[in-house]
This record gives sequence, structure tokens and C-alpha cells, in this order.
Amino acid sequence: MRRRKSLGLGKIGILALALVIMLGVMGVGYAAWSDEIDIAGIVNTGEWNDTLVEGLCWTSPAEQTDTYIDCWGLLDTSPDLPDPDQMALYIDNATSGVTYNCDFFIYNEGTIPTALQSIAVWASNDLSVTVLDLSTGMPLEPGTPIEPGESVSGTVSIELKASATPGWDYLTTVTFVTVRWNDYVPPE
Repeated sequence: MRRRKSLGLGKIGILALALVIMLGVMGVGYAAWSDEIDIAGIVNTGEWNDTLVEGLCWTSPAEQTDTYIDCWGLLDTSPDLPDPDQMALYIDNATSGVTYNCDFFIYNEGTIPTALQSIAVWASNDLSVTVLDLSTGMPLEPGTPIEPGESVSGTVSIELKASATPGWDYLTTVTFVTVRWNDYVPPE
């Protein structure tokens, strides 16, 4: 008997043909499938919150009883006060040879580091005003970093210039501008 040659594909051929057809169907399915998804939300990466706290005020030499200094914070309640981190210092009956001091603390209550961008002093020409870093005794410089949960402490020191008239009352303001640490721009 003669073996008859099969013109069919055989088992392997049928399997290969089925695989090609399946891949084609899957390709058509992937090509026909398209969809869009919109995701909306708010990502909060940190909080920026610095607080100025005024501290103790005193005169040096301390035995001066006919003159005093007081300080308080100014709130941002009018367009004339651009920054809530301001403190006012009031000197009553200013006297030559006396140094008037007020401590302050700038607390970083946020979760991201901040930096001191600038310190602006408004004072009479009769006064010499210096803002000192309490930890070093040197002038407090812009760019001073304030880490989360930490503070910068300083003293505003005021002296009457020789050309000033003793016995006058003076009001001085000091404004501290803080920024996020990566937004700090060094002065030119």
C-alpha cells in the first residue's frame, strides 16, 4: 500500500496558524482600545510658616531709670505694612550714652527650611540701629538659614547719635523678610 501524502498542514502547522491568527486578533484588539484617564488632586510638599516673637527689652547700663525701651509685633492690617514680620521699638526719653536693646526670635514652625532674605530698618537719623545675631554677637546677615522647628535669635541694638537731642521719644521699626530656602536671592 502506498502511503498517501497529506496536503494538510499537520499538527504543527495548525498550531502555528492558530498562533498567528491569535496574535492578529490581539493586535486588532490593542489597536481598537484607547481610553483617557484624568487625575486631579493637590500635592502638598511642605508648609512655610515663620513667626516673629519679641523678647525682653533692656537698657545698658541697666541703672537708667528715667528712660526705657519697649517693643511689640506689628500685624499686617494695612497696605502700608507689607510684611507681618515687623517689630516696633519705642524709646521713651532717649538719653546719650545708653544702649537700648530688644531681643527677638524668628521661629520656623513650617516643614521646609527658610532663609532670612532681608532686614529693613526704619529709624530716625538721630539713631544708630544694629541687628545682631545672639549666637555670634555679629550683625545678623541675610541668607541665614532657619531649619524646620528651629529659630534664629537676635537683638536690635539702638544708640543715640552724638548729634541727637536727648529727652526725645523715638519709634523705630524693623522688618524681617523670610523666604523658602531655595528662593533666597543673595544681594548684589
